[in-house]
Amino acid sequence: MTPDAVRDELREHGYVVMRGIIDPAAIARARAHLEKAVGVHLDQACSAGVIHDHCTDQSLETGLVRAYADTDPDAAPVSWVAQTKSSFVFQQLLFRDASLCRLVEQLLGRPATVVSRFNVRSKLPGSESVNFPWHQDHAYFRLQYLMRKQPVRRLVGVWAPLLPADSTSGVIELHPGSHLRGFVRHRRAGDFLTVSDQFRPTTGGEAPSLEPGDVVLFTDLTMHRSGPNLSGVVRWTADWAFEMTEGDTICPQLHPTGERATGWHRPRWLLGVCDEFLGRAGPAVARGLLVALVALAAALGVAATRGNRSLL
Repeated sequence: MTPDAVRDELREHGYVVMRGIIDPAAIARARAHLEKAVGVHLDQACSAGVIHDHCTDQSLETGLVRAYADTDPDAAPVSWVAQTKSSFVFQQLLFRDASLCRLVEQLLGRPATVVSRFNVRSKLPGSESVNFPWHQDHAYFRLQYLMRKQPVRRLVGVWAPLLPADSTSGVIELHPGSHLRGFVRHRRAGDFLTVSDQFRPTTGGEAPSLEPGDVVLFTDLTMHRSGPNLSGVVRWTADWAFEMTEGDTICPQLHPTGERATGWHRPRWLLGVCDEFLGRAGPAVARGLLVALVALAAALGVAATRGNRSLL
């Protein structure tokens, strides 16, 4: 697919599937790195009595499944940021894959900039902790930038499976064209943020079947979600993002009609919260803290008239 065709897909649909763009060697080394991390975790969990027997199976496909077969699958780790944040394999070979960065450079007309925010996730069959409802990534990104006292940046996201993924394993599901609505209001849904009822898609989205080496590129306003893992193996994925600006041709407008997504004004005390904690605490704690801060701000009556900067 040519860069012009990719640009057209992003502008029209809000996402594009790139087949086999990641170097197979990078995928293989990333998987090997995670297999070692799984082995370390299972040894520690067994010693701590969290699991009784991790068997000898430490494969990505079924190691965690078998180890947590007799307990709650949500007790298993979800985020592997701590194990990959200093990994050359992930930070350089995967997130800065030469072919992918070249494509992004062609789309933006400047060198590709990978942002520090990323995640590597495992989703066990039956787990509900990473079943994200419909949302726009900008809702999460915006708050994180504000909390770090940084200008809010626009991002184009990357979602990459490390094992084959499809609708049975909880692959990402995207709603075509939803980015053209702009940034919409979100509300709390348990430990997640989700688009408010009036903006929720009334039809299902598209859930592409993906192989390792494939990626989904999507804008920060493209509504997406992920369903339950109904397969018999772990769904392993990595997601990261590149910076873009409001003037880029693939960057959708935040407020195409001139309306703000919400009237909440950013409270100054939120900006002092250390985002490093969010990155180290794990996704469940981080998401819970983010949505709790939003709810508390609303409860304190932090409101503003139209035109004020929004929190989400």
